[in-house]
Amino acid sequence: MDTQQRIEAAKLTESENGMLYGEYLQLDKILSAQRLLSEVHKATVPDEHLFIITHQAYELWFKQIIFDLDWIIAVFSNHMGLDESETLGIIKRLNRIVLILKVCYNFNV
Repeated sequence: MDTQQRIEAAKLTESENGMLYGEYLQLDKILSAQRLLSEVHKATVPDEHLFIITHQAYELWFKQIIFDLDWIIAVFSNHMGLDESETLGIIKRLNRIVLILKVCYNFNV
């Protein structure tokens, strides 16, 4: 199944009252974001597509880490002090960051 077929398949899951899964995730943008330079230069590079996908996934994980760190910084920047729910949120996000780093570190292609 090629990219366009995946996009069309996601559109078929449309519900009458809500947003499509593919629309919410903007799959059309993500699935068409791989530009193979080897095709442009007409020189085959066997694992180029895998390289691009892998590094794009890493960048998305790093974006999540930055998002979580920004939230933690914002909580600590509040001069009113921390309450228990914020402390739990900080721990949750720090644990998620550690998990993401473990996934990225253990992922070998």
